[in-house]
Amino acid sequence: MSERLVTLRHDQLCDLCHRKIPAGEKAYLVRDDFWPMDVRFEHRGGCPESRTAENTGEKNTTSRQ
Repeated sequence: MSERLVTLRHDQLCDLCHRKIPAGEKAYLVRDDFWPMDVRFEHRGGCPESRTAENTGEKNTTSRQ
């Protein structure tokens, strides 16, 4: 996985907490090295209020380690 810090042009959903990341805010763009079409977004500096899928019991397909 490769990641970079980008400024969003459009609203995106965080793939960890499923909350909206507004346009103009910086976020991590995470791309799979083997599937470049698979692009994910994460909040910069962690998800607000620590509401991740682990805490809510939702199924999480991504993990940042």
